[in-house]
Amino acid sequence: MTFYLDASFVVSLFISDTHTEKADRWIAGQQDEAIVSELCALEFAAAVSRGVRTRRLAHKSAEETLGDFDGWRERATASHTLSPTDLALAGTLVRDFSTKLAAADALHLAATINAGTTLVTFDERMAEVALSRGVRVETLA
Repeated sequence: MTFYLDASFVVSLFISDTHTEKADRWIAGQQDEAIVSELCALEFAAAVSRGVRTRRLAHKSAEETLGDFDGWRERATASHTLSPTDLALAGTLVRDFSTKLAAADALHLAATINAGTTLVTFDERMAEVALSRGVRVETLA
């Protein structure tokens, strides 16, 4: 099985929050392939940057966190670059007003669907939409 890790999950692996213990436990038990998309990497870096701006993270700690993430991503995950097909499906998802998805969440879900993977997320709304679309979800919330 291949898992698509969304940003809500990945942030919890590297920045201590209410989900960190669950994320650590889940990732420690995995031997299957995990995908971290370019979008997830961007959202992760933005979360770290926000941590510096809000003084939750010191500058040096943020740089170390980004380095740890980059090293982990390179050695332990597969990459995924968003495709025109991902963008098109994400557009369809956000135009379905019942999904209430933000653009980034729609892109994560579209990439998950198009890759035929299982979504790993702490985002309950995205998990609900994914399940309604027949996507396998590891809901950790």
